[in-house]
Amino acid sequence: MEKQRRKYTPEFKEEIVKLITEQGKTATEVSRDIEVHAGGWG
Repeated sequence: MEKQRRKYTPEFKEEIVKLITEQGKTATEVSRDIEVHAGGWG
């Protein structure tokens, strides 16, 4: 059985970018904070 991928809104993705660029967090830190694998945001 194939696992379905989550779909994220453009607004969600924009917030992720803000966390990384404005707060200086790494993608790894943000992914841990929101409990989503960093490669799964796309």
